[in-house]
Amino acid sequence: EDDGRVHGYVNACGAVTGRMTHSSPNMGQIPAVYSPYGRECRDVWTVPEGYKLVGCDASGLELRMLAHYMNDEGYTNEILNGDIHTANQLASGVDTRDQAKTFIYAFLYGAGDAKVGSIVGGTKRDGARLKEKFLSNTPSLRDLRERVGVAATRGYVLGLDRRRVSIRSEHAALNSLLQSAGAVVMKKALCLLHEYATLWGIKFNIIGNIHDEIQTEVEQEKAEVFGRLAVSCIEAAGLHYKLNCPLTGDYKVGNSWADTH
Repeated sequence: EDDGRVHGYVNACGAVTGRMTHSSPNMGQIPAVYSPYGRECRDVWTVPEGYKLVGCDASGLELRMLAHYMNDEGYTNEILNGDIHTANQLASGVDTRDQAKTFIYAFLYGAGDAKVGSIVGGTKRDGARLKEKFLSNTPSLRDLRERVGVAATRGYVLGLDRRRVSIRSEHAALNSLLQSAGAVVMKKALCLLHEYATLWGIKFNIIGNIHDEIQTEVEQEKAEVFGRLAVSCIEAAGLHYKLNCPLTGDYKVGNSWADTH
């Protein structure tokens, strides 16, 4: 359409995990602001006069989904009230908090021993030792991994909403489960946000929903209210699914996507 907007295609259940997929163009892969030319790329995505862009993100979504399935009170408390990356550093034995942050996401994405070893400048054998130490010090995660691995042998795991999530390889099983859970709760949050913002008479257009992020153009005078509502809807989505680890989020208000994510 010749209206000054880019109209991409979104498949609401395009990924095997239930995540949305984006194409024509893929607006889910615009470079982040910290990437080369990322700020310039995101700054062109803006809003009409009289509106603000409100970007809301779920906080630590994948680790909170992990805590839900681990159902470990200590791990959940570390996420909510402590520093989970420092806790993971101590459990894994890596040298720095940044390494621990890289390690946990690589681990959850099913990275092999060589990849994990490279995080600490080591070998495949170092990666195997790192994983083993981490699992030894996090028994609830070891138990979860084993349970998910057994379930994956039938070709699927049951998602948060009881859907069947197809598993293509055992090493990807846990990540598929966590991604699916994140997708389910974010879609629930999106539905709640649309419902309540409409009931409150707020003028808005949801223009982006990328994994744990919702981008919305909102009438300027209601932007802050909408942002707070968006966070509340993420929290409510977690309550709806009776998660063992509460959800929350944060929001930013700006004039372009560079300002809000």
